[in-house]
Amino acid sequence: MKFNLSKLFWLTFFLSFVPACKESFATQPTEMVKFKQIQLNPGQMIVAEAVNSVSYNPKFQKFFFSLMPMKFTRKTLFSFSFSDSHLDNLKDFLKTLKVDGLPTGPIRQIKTSNDGIFTVFIGWDGSLNIYKMGKLYFKHDFPFDISSVEFGENLLALGDEKGQLYFIDPDKKKVFDSKQIFKGEITSIAWFKETQFIVAGDGDQFFLIEGPNAKTLMKVKVNTFSEKMTNFTGIKHCYQTRINRLVHIPSRRLLLISEGGDYCSRRKITIWKTDSWKMIHEVKNFKYPVRQMVSVYKNDEVILIDHQSNLWRLNLENFHLSSPFSLPNSMFLFETPDQYKKRLATRFTFGTVNSIGVIPDTNICYMGLGSFYKGGSALLFTQLNKNSIDHLIYSPHNVSALNFYVSVKNLANSSTN
Repeated sequence: MKFNLSKLFWLTFFLSFVPACKESFATQPTEMVKFKQIQLNPGQMIVAEAVNSVSYNPKFQKFFFSLMPMKFTRKTLFSFSFSDSHLDNLKDFLKTLKVDGLPTGPIRQIKTSNDGIFTVFIGWDGSLNIYKMGKLYFKHDFPFDISSVEFGENLLALGDEKGQLYFIDPDKKKVFDSKQIFKGEITSIAWFKETQFIVAGDGDQFFLIEGPNAKTLMKVKVNTFSEKMTNFTGIKHCYQTRINRLVHIPSRRLLLISEGGDYCSRRKITIWKTDSWKMIHEVKNFKYPVRQMVSVYKNDEVILIDHQSNLWRLNLENFHLSSPFSLPNSMFLFETPDQYKKRLATRFTFGTVNSIGVIPDTNICYMGLGSFYKGGSALLFTQLNKNSIDHLIYSPHNVSALNFYVSVKNLANSSTN
């Protein structure tokens, strides 16, 4: 009996593994695009890595992205050029794509000023390197890991995992004294106006802070009394109140706030008017916490992405939220053209969305993907059309055998109208 059970176990294991290699797809892809692989340290790539931060510099028309590797002795910071002319013919861009290694250690975050003059690289050890016009300009070391960063007009605001807020005048190379804002991590900073920033993190409130002396102008509670009592009494489990992300929309005087954690049932998006600091709209019942948000000014919308790589489009005109759209389920990869003809797609690991941004004056969103434990390291460029979502570039960094990518056009439920 034990022998039969053992054979049954291995047979079940084998059968469950076989379908994971190839699968036929129900949705007919409308176009197959051959993409150019971005090779990072060929021959040394390890599967369980992640592109943890991506930033676009409009002045140099260049992307910078960092890799969180298994081995910190490898190169981790890379860049490639991307000009407006590439938008007209992305296939030609892919043919000429080149990546240059930069002599910098493991990078946690990359941030570029709006005018492109300054680019900031923040290491996993709390180190800060500021580049001005493409050249190293200023260096500084912080005592704790920096968890959030934002540029204003003339100031750089940074928050660390211990709740400390810092201001830097990058042009004058001056670091001002820090101020304790939270007992826990500062998760997000949004520039408000002039020298004012909105700061949020662990807890149920956000602060309006004026730099460079970190003066608190106002603090706002994000949860009602009934929500606090529900949480306190344990009716709904929520071990920690946390704001994940802030997005400020100056043209509409709006502030979007994402709340909730993996073990918190209160996962929601709230929308606030910044002239009155009153909440005017709320979207609840997300299955997973929304960790990434970005404003697409050209479309007058905000993109939301949860921890499982589901994407929503929030229309800022009427606050309509689209149906969830699974990024992993939208992609098909093929090793050979013959597999494409036979409708046999290769399954692949789609990593968590760790970083997100929008190319200025376009509706093209770029994302850094990957999980340190599961892999799926890649760059993804997606065009957000009115009634569809079209993937333009998908470049994995851990699968050298896959040479083809299929773009699925006219995806259902992708519109915000």
